[in-house]
Formats: sequence, structure tokens, C-alpha cells
Amino acid sequence: MKKFDIIFLSIAIAFIVLWIYLDDVVELRSLNWLIVKYSCIFLLTITPIVYRIIVEKYSIIGILIGVLYFGVMLLNGWQMAKRDIDKYKNSICQDKFGMTFNARRLTRGIPVIPAGWHNTSSYGFFEADWKPKNKVTGHGEKLIFFTNDYGVEFERDDYTINPKQGVPTAISILTKFAKGKGKDTISFLYSLGDSTHAITRQQADSIFSAGKIAKDY
Repeated sequence: MKKFDIIFLSIAIAFIVLWIYLDDVVELRSLNWLIVKYSCIFLLTITPIVYRIIVEKYSIIGILIGVLYFGVMLLNGWQMAKRDIDKYKNSICQDKFGMTFNARRLTRGIPVIPAGWHNTSSYGFFEADWKPKNKVTGHGEKLIFFTNDYGVEFERDDYTINPKQGVPTAISILTKFAKGKGKDTISFLYSLGDSTHAITRQQADSIFSAGKIAKDY
């Protein structure tokens, strides 16, 4: 094996190990890391092609094969980059509209994310799914859906109520965030078994009070 091949292979292996560690173990979602990662991928793809063209003076067929290889790698790299950019955007939204957004939620009458909850969603999905560590009566889940422009579009909060004559009972609070200076739309749904119908905020307050469930909005 030539000296160039040994050096190149060593660098490539070191980069792949670092890539796997930061992406899958640490789950680093940083714009700087994305730039470094794809710059390295580009250099690792183009370097052996340029080296063999200049130093080893490949034939026309060899050059065409190299160009084809570069094109395939570029296409795969673009697909990977698009996926990573989505993950990066999602991580920003998950931080922006996580617990730090609770103060804004309270001023708008929207349920907050209670202390001690954790986000069960992967960065690969453009949403967040917050839940308590253990199942409890009352607020049991908050789903948050994001927009492509780093905003929040919709939230759904599900509350489990004590069963009524053995029939499962729940309340869902749906929040549709307005764009610009519009007003958010908040609606309440009451579920009794398989039946679901809309109720008012006052009715929801009464049900929570009767069930001794703390109101967090």
C-alpha cells in the first residue's frame, strides 16, 4: 500500500469514528459541526481523485470513473445534509419552545411543560413529545409541532381524568398558534369512552377542580 493511501485511510477512519461519536453518541446538533463535517466529507471525496489525476496521471477512462464516483458521493452527501439540516432546525425548535417558553405559555393561557418532564422525541422528527417520567392522573402529555421557519404551529395537551363509572375520561387542550399579530386559537375537548365533544374553558376548569387536578395554564 502506498504512503498516500495509508495516510488517507488513517485520516478517513479517524474522521468516521469522530462522526459516529458526535452524531450518534453525543447527538451534537451544531451549525459549526455541520460545516466541519461536510467540508471534511467533500475533501475526503475529492482528494483521492485529484491526487490520482495529477500525480498518477490517470487515463481518460480513469478520470471519468472518478468524476462519476464524485457525482454519486455528492448526491448522497446532499441527501445526508438535508436530513442533518432538518435535525438541526428541529433541535433549535425543541430548545426554543421547550420549558423556556413556559412564561409565554402562561401569559397566553396555554398549558406549560411541568418540571421534571422529558422530551421523548427524536431530533429527526419536526415535533416534540413531552411526558412525565411516570404515568399520572392529570396532565400526561404535550405534543408540539413546529414550522419550517423555526416557529411553533400547534400544541396538544392531554389530561387523564379519574374514570367516570369505570369509563375512561380525558380532556385535550388544542392550541393553534396564530401567525403575525393574530390571536391564538385554544379549544377544549372532553372525552368519555369513545365519545368526544367540545367544551368551554370554564367547563374544563370545573372538571379539573372536581377531580382535584392542578390547572397549569
